[in-house]
Amino acid sequence: MYIERVPNRNSPPAVLLRESYREGSKIRKRTLANLSKLPESVVDNLKIVLRGGAAIENLSNSFSVERSLPHGHVAAVLGTIKKLGLHNLIAPDNSTKRALVLAMLVARILDPRSKLATARGLNSETCFSSLSELLGLEKADEDDLYSALDWLVEKQALIENELAKIHLTEGSLVLYDLSSTYFEGTQCPLAKYGYNRDKKKGFLQIVFGLLCDKLGCPIASEKAVTRVALLQATQKELDKIVTATHRDKRALKGADQIGLRVGRVLNSKGVGKYFNISITEESFSYSLNEAAITKEAALDGVYIIRTSVRAETLNAAQTLRAYKSLAQVEQAFRSYKTVDLKVRPIYHRLEQRVKAHVFLCMLAYYVEWHMRKALAPLLLDEEKVTEGEGKIVSVVVPAKRSKKTRAKAATKKTIEKFPVHSFRTMIADLATIVKNKFQSQGLEASLTFEKITQPTVLQQKALDLLGVSLICTQ
Repeated sequence: MYIERVPNRNSPPAVLLRESYREGSKIRKRTLANLSKLPESVVDNLKIVLRGGAAIENLSNSFSVERSLPHGHVAAVLGTIKKLGLHNLIAPDNSTKRALVLAMLVARILDPRSKLATARGLNSETCFSSLSELLGLEKADEDDLYSALDWLVEKQALIENELAKIHLTEGSLVLYDLSSTYFEGTQCPLAKYGYNRDKKKGFLQIVFGLLCDKLGCPIASEKAVTRVALLQATQKELDKIVTATHRDKRALKGADQIGLRVGRVLNSKGVGKYFNISITEESFSYSLNEAAITKEAALDGVYIIRTSVRAETLNAAQTLRAYKSLAQVEQAFRSYKTVDLKVRPIYHRLEQRVKAHVFLCMLAYYVEWHMRKALAPLLLDEEKVTEGEGKIVSVVVPAKRSKKTRAKAATKKTIEKFPVHSFRTMIADLATIVKNKFQSQGLEASLTFEKITQPTVLQQKALDLLGVSLICTQ
């Protein structure tokens, strides 16, 4: 039996229930019923039944949701990693070790936890996202993650050199700074007592460095400066920009370049004026008159910025601007240590594991940095400054946010009228895109299928800015 629609001149077509039969060598058909007066939905259901399907009386009772795994935020981060090619820098071939490292990277950005908790999130019975499924990891325990960390740290020098080749060229400005974080335990040889920036009295701490390009993109951690120096084919060592107070006369001796430099007079509140300093090997003089000095009665000191770069390459204003770029590294440390990736506290005991943990956090911040740049139109973050906006009138005046960023902060809306997000809330928004697994109920044939939540307009905009898809492959 089948349903056929027969044209009916100027009237709607007739809907007929028919069957075919054989009469001798000929195939004939006969009409069993006229269905023209039935609603279209009934006719459509009857078609399904005639093709061997099942009529469903109540759709909501016919399927159960077997599992729902947050997916959109995982797809966004994992897609960014693959767009950057970072997975191939870690290892060109897919392997369990590489999958575990990628899982730890993604987890570090989405929800930093201990290795034990991260491993729990990768097991099929206890997972809290689609991460393990996308990476083909059926299960993992903390020992698997530790083994993957040991495998990763052996590749650190190679990976950092490759990142340097991507982001640096000969003569590039690089930003390097040191910080420290507290350490849980007493056994690691890297941990020492000293000045604690985290205000955690009685804790050992480790000191580590972070190297970024001039935009603040992280490239290496620890003692990577020596490796980057290898890229400087025409120089035996890196040129430097350093600061010193006027009391530290040793900083002024033996300068590679004697000439105009930039200093700053600070009052007791840390507010002051910048001025030029003419440096000689024996003395220096301020280009401030007596009245100005008297007016700035509460001087705390003079800071002198000194560089080994020759004046024709980097003048006084450019030197100060380059030094002020260290704010990019300071921002990186804030995200690296507390705001997002939470490198602290550190529980690892073995020296190599501590190094691997710091390096893993650096790679995670590398991914997050690129995501922030891509998502900037939807975030409160500064977007790329257009010509005519954000011009630096003076290198000593703090840079102002662009008009577009100020407008976003004031209206809490983007130029396209989307609500403005922080990076954290954007990730949380994407996490509402869920990978659902459905199972049929009460049907003769069991049916299982998956369906991903339809993104909102804002979510789709974020995915488009990142250049990633919700359909992820290994």
